[in-house]
Amino acid sequence: MRVAPIAAFLVLVAFLFMNLDGYQTHLFSPWGGMGAFRDEPPIIMWCHGWPGSFLIRRSCYSVKNGKGTFGNGRFAEYSRWPIDNAPIAEFSAQTLAVNVLIIVSLVFGTAYGLKGCEIPKFRFTTKSLLVLTSIVAVAVTLKPWTVPPRYWLQVLAFAIIVVAALITIGSVLFPTYRFFATRNPNG
Repeated sequence: MRVAPIAAFLVLVAFLFMNLDGYQTHLFSPWGGMGAFRDEPPIIMWCHGWPGSFLIRRSCYSVKNGKGTFGNGRFAEYSRWPIDNAPIAEFSAQTLAVNVLIIVSLVFGTAYGLKGCEIPKFRFTTKSLLVLTSIVAVAVTLKPWTVPPRYWLQVLAFAIIVVAALITIGSVLFPTYRFFATRNPNG
C-alpha cells in the first residue's frame, strides 16, 4: 500500500481541522496579536484559520437578544465551529489565500516527498508490543496534565503538519534522499 496518498490526506484533514476550529491557534493575524489559549468566551472571539487567522466570528450573544441555550449569566455562546449563524466580525481574503497556498504546497510536497514509498510489512514481537503499550499508557496518563482536554486534537493536527513540512522541505533540499527503505522499484 502506498504511503503518499494516505499522508497527503492526513495533512489535508489536519489543515482543515486547524482552519475550521474556532479556538485562537493562529500564528499570525492581519489584525495583530497572537492566539490566546487561556481565555474563554465572552473574553475571546472565535478565530478561524491556521497559520493565519482569516475569519473572526463573535463567540457570545446577549440572552435578551436571542435564545440562550447554554452559557451562564447574561450571555450564551455560539459554537466554535463555523456551522451556526454567528455574525462575522472580520474577514481577510489575503490571509485565506496564504493559508490555501500553504495547504496546497504541503499536501503536494508531502505526496511528492513520499512518492513511491510503501508501508513496510510490520512484524511484531512480544517485546515491541510491550514497549508500544507502555508508551501509549504513559501518554494517556500524562495527557490531562500536559494538554487541556480540548487541545489534544489540535496538538495531533499540529504534529502532522510539522512532519509534513519536514518531509516537504527534505524532499526539496535533498531530492535523491528517500524516507523509507522499502520502495517500489517501479515508483
